[in-house]
Amino acid sequence: MQTPVNERFPRDTRFDVEFDRIPNLFWYPYVGQDFQPSRSRVMVFAHNIPIPPDDCETTMQKWKSKDAWADKDTLGEYTYCRGWWTKPFRYFVKGSVGLQEDYDENSPPEVTERVDAFIRRISYINYIQGVVPSERQMANAPNHQVEMSQEINRQFLSILGVTHCICWGKHVYDYLMSTKAHKVLEEKKAAIGGFATAVLESEPGRFIRLLKTYHPSMPSFRPYSAQTQTIISEFLREEPVGSFTRT
Repeated sequence: MQTPVNERFPRDTRFDVEFDRIPNLFWYPYVGQDFQPSRSRVMVFAHNIPIPPDDCETTMQKWKSKDAWADKDTLGEYTYCRGWWTKPFRYFVKGSVGLQEDYDENSPPEVTERVDAFIRRISYINYIQGVVPSERQMANAPNHQVEMSQEINRQFLSILGVTHCICWGKHVYDYLMSTKAHKVLEEKKAAIGGFATAVLESEPGRFIRLLKTYHPSMPSFRPYSAQTQTIISEFLREEPVGSFTRT
C-alpha cells in the first residue's frame, strides 16, 4: 500500500532553532529528510506570492505559522495535486526528474519513486518573505522587502550549507547575484535562452553553484524538453565547489 501523499515529505526540523534567530523571518523553508545527508545540498527558490492589497492582512493571518509553506501537507499537495496553483511546481518537478508525461499519486512506482526521491533531497521556499501587495500575478516586491528577503535567504544558505541553488526566473537569480555579501566568481549562459549558471562565494571559503531557469509557469520552461531536462540534470550532477580560483 502506498504512503498517502500528505505523509511522504516530512520536514527536517533540526535547523529550526537557527532559523528562529533570523530577524524578520516569516516562513521556514521546506527541508527534505534526505537534504542534510546529501553531498549536494540543493535549494530551490520560487519567486513570490502576489495578493490583492486589501487581502494581505487576512492572508498573512491565515499563513502566520512559520511552517505554512514547509509542512508535509503543503509539499504533498504541491507535488501531487493537479491544480492551477500547483502547476509551476509540478512543471518544475517534471523537468527536474526527466518525465515525458503528466503524473499523479497513482502513476507507476518507477515514476513516483523518482518524484518522491527528488522532493526529499531538496529545500524549497519562495524567495520573497511575506506576501507582495498586487492586483496582478506578475508582480515585483518593493525594494525594502527585497532587501529584507536577501538577508534572510543569505542566512538560510549559510545555515543549510547549500551547495546548489536553482532560481525560478531572472528576478530571483538577480536577487542572489546582487546580495551584498555575495561575490560572483563565474557566470555562463546556458545552451538555451532564459537559462544560465554562476558560481558565488556566499561567505569566505563557501561557494554555491546557481542555475537560473525560466519560471516554470512560463511556456518557455518546457518541462518535457530534452534541453530543459539536460540543463537541470547536468547542473544537479555538478560536484560542489570545494575551492574555486577566479579566472
